[in-house]
Amino acid sequence: GAGSGSSGSSSGSQKGNYNNDGAKMVGAIAIGVGAEATEKYAIALGYEAKSKAEQAIVIGKDLNVDVKHSVLLGSGITVTQDSKEKQDAVVAVGNGVTFNNAKGSIAISAVNEGNGSDHTELKQAEWSLAIGNKTKINSGTDIVALGNNINIGPANGSGGTSSANKVNSNVVAIGNQANAQNAANSVLIGAMTKAENGAKNAVIIGYQAQSKAEGGVAIGESAVVETAAGDSIALGRNSKAEMKKIAPTGLTANAGANDLKITWSSAGAGGDKSVLSIGDSGKERIITNVAAGTVQSGSTDAINGGQLKSVIDVFANLGINVLGAEKADTGTDGFKKTTFTAVSYNGNGTNAGKSTFREAIEDTITAINKGLKFAGNTGGEQSLKLGDILNIKGKEDSSNGNHKNITTKSSNNNEITIELNNTLKGINSVGKDNNNILSFSNGSNSSTSTATLKVGGTDLTFTQTGSNGSQKVKISGVADGVGNDDAVNFKQLEAAKLHYISVRNGTAASATTTSTNNNFDNDGAKAPNSIAIGVSAKVENGGNGGADAIAIGRSSLVTKRWSTALGAETQVKSEQSLALGYKAKVLESSDASIAIGVSDTKIESSAWGIALGNKITLSSAGSNVVAIGSNLNIGSENANLIIIGNGENGGSNGTITNAKNSVIIGKHAISQAESAVVIGKDATVQASAAGAVAIGEGATVSTNAGDSIALGKGSKAEDKKQAFKTQELSVNGSYSLLFKWENAGTSASDSDKKSVLSIGDMGSERVIRHVAAGEIRDGSTDAINGGQLKGVIDVFGYLGTDVLGAEKAETNKAGFKQTTFTKLKDKNGAETNPASTTFKDAITKNIEKINEGLKFKVENGTSAVGSAGNSTEMTRQLGATVTFKTGQHLKASLDSSKGEISFNVEATDSIADGTASGGSNGGGSSNAGTQSNKLVTEMAV
Repeated sequence: GAGSGSSGSSSGSQKGNYNNDGAKMVGAIAIGVGAEATEKYAIALGYEAKSKAEQAIVIGKDLNVDVKHSVLLGSGITVTQDSKEKQDAVVAVGNGVTFNNAKGSIAISAVNEGNGSDHTELKQAEWSLAIGNKTKINSGTDIVALGNNINIGPANGSGGTSSANKVNSNVVAIGNQANAQNAANSVLIGAMTKAENGAKNAVIIGYQAQSKAEGGVAIGESAVVETAAGDSIALGRNSKAEMKKIAPTGLTANAGANDLKITWSSAGAGGDKSVLSIGDSGKERIITNVAAGTVQSGSTDAINGGQLKSVIDVFANLGINVLGAEKADTGTDGFKKTTFTAVSYNGNGTNAGKSTFREAIEDTITAINKGLKFAGNTGGEQSLKLGDILNIKGKEDSSNGNHKNITTKSSNNNEITIELNNTLKGINSVGKDNNNILSFSNGSNSSTSTATLKVGGTDLTFTQTGSNGSQKVKISGVADGVGNDDAVNFKQLEAAKLHYISVRNGTAASATTTSTNNNFDNDGAKAPNSIAIGVSAKVENGGNGGADAIAIGRSSLVTKRWSTALGAETQVKSEQSLALGYKAKVLESSDASIAIGVSDTKIESSAWGIALGNKITLSSAGSNVVAIGSNLNIGSENANLIIIGNGENGGSNGTITNAKNSVIIGKHAISQAESAVVIGKDATVQASAAGAVAIGEGATVSTNAGDSIALGKGSKAEDKKQAFKTQELSVNGSYSLLFKWENAGTSASDSDKKSVLSIGDMGSERVIRHVAAGEIRDGSTDAINGGQLKGVIDVFGYLGTDVLGAEKAETNKAGFKQTTFTKLKDKNGAETNPASTTFKDAITKNIEKINEGLKFKVENGTSAVGSAGNSTEMTRQLGATVTFKTGQHLKASLDSSKGEISFNVEATDSIADGTASGGSNGGGSSNAGTQSNKLVTEMAV
């Protein structure tokens, strides 16, 4: 209830809210035994639920909150914080969440282990978000953790409330077991990623990737940035950035007998540079598709192989084609040493040819410095050095700045040629004759200077017009141009006035326009605010016509508002759509679609579609289809399909159908089923295999495999498989054993087939590595790794050899060999045949033999009086006691240390049998005439 509360039921004594009085304030609601809502609009629902803050909501057993506007839903949730206003509210959903001064935070968790001690905790973590089980967040603000067993905290395990202790603010961690310590502003994405102590501002992406340094970037499985590497980058699987490097300011290179020093001190050189590592020692990677970097002083751009090749080409050309150096002999790089021909000059004697360019040049300089000698008709011989000038001048015209219309030049045959200058000044005309002449008039300083070119008697006149800095030249007498390279005159320009362009600004075209089909009279834009440019370009009006639409290109057409058609013969007949490229089309019932391409790329009856590429067709494909590539034909039942490919992605009929909600990427990749993921060249999901995944070149999921997975090049998932509850396995071909593993992911019946994950094919299997140890229990469906199997083998191997004493098989044979036990002997000491070869048979025969017991027999004796029967032989089992009993004058003794039983006769003068009769013997009695069976010793006679 509201205001007065509502109660649940309780057996036994009455508890709080029994009388519906748990809601204490206006608008409050309390439902449940002991439930209590003590502030305005508070809600408490559940056993002993307590909402003690305004507009706080508590739903669950034993939950308690005193922070305004907070929401707690579940169990095992505790909130402890100093700030309790509405801006400090927390939200928790699930089982096992602890907030300790984590105002403004949100947590969702399901697991609470260790008797409630191991669960999701947010400590000194304001404005944070934790979604997942057993996640720990400590010391920071605005932290995001998504996954299980994430640990974000200070290196020493303690936290704090001051800003100095907010060492993990702004950390984002996505992935199970992600770990960040003192890593403010870092981003971790991937399972078991790690930002070690002090790795602030790091970016870590990939399984087990880690950064140990501030600002480090590690991307890829097991990529690592070590502490010494600072803000370096490790990119790619197993890549390592281990330390910063010195970027040298230059190098000293060996150049034959000398060293050559090269410096580039301004080009990013210096010490303590961060590195980008894309591999590890022995696991290097090639960097490809590098754009050409700027080559200039101070440039720090990466240089690609093409640029280096160009430099090599230039200097190779310099060396071979310019300098004339010779390339080294085959098998040797670089150039070989050149031997120059000896230079001949007056006074050089028999100087030999030089072997370096410098020496050869020095030799030629010596020759050049000898100079050349000239002689004219008069004046005698003149000796000049190369570079000296022997002036042979034409006459200068002082009225034209000492210009010379006559010039002189020397020729290769040691002659001086006198020629007419190419530029003539101080003349009125020049020409062939009076009908073919160029003439000048009015002088160079006149404002009406004119130059007339007469060709065949017809004048072409160049007249200066304008004044005061705006002078221009008018050309008169230009004939009509007729060829591609002809000049045109004003009359032709007037006749060439632009047509086929129309722009309307809100008024529909007049119905009386005579040229309504070809836009010649600028009337193609029929709709308000529309634009039509091009021969027969048209934007139609009427109904939901082409208001605010644009059609540019020959025969382009738009019939619906807010759409654009750009290109020859493009068409848009749906709203808010775009067609770009020759014959690209967005036809009816395809609102909000985009078609970009050539060769009839089109979309029809497919709203919100995107076709980007050449010869792509979306026809009744459904909404939200994205097709990128070329030669793609998307047919019916393909809503929400994403396909990136370049032809033959539709199978034998060329059309993709029934692939809605699927993702298809790759050349010839095919999906004929909905909700599939197909990635890789020739990867295929066959018809009816809904939800299947095929990733890798040629990976295939067949129809019968359903939503199975084929992962890797050439992998095939061909059928679903029955996961048997039991399996009978042959042992040595003679016996079979029945194994049962019910409820361990098994099929419910023979017809219940399970989807499969295939990572190869027959003969092309793959090894699965780095499998975590799976849980071993009844019903477990975890994969088991080799280490676990090895543990089982060790246990049972020890049982067989060390406990049972079985013998291992002979070399190169598996398992144990059959044991041959010693033969048992019979009562006569003879060996029985055959000997036992199994432990069971040996034990059984041993038991039988033991059960025969020990037999005792009295030779020529009698059975005891009163015993059952008259046998003189008896049998006793092992463990039974046989008692040896003696008569008169006979004594038995036992020596346990020797294992002996002795029988001794007691010595006396006579041993009577106890049957003697009475008689007188000196005492008045007489035994005369009565025989006695007594033994009398010799000593007694």
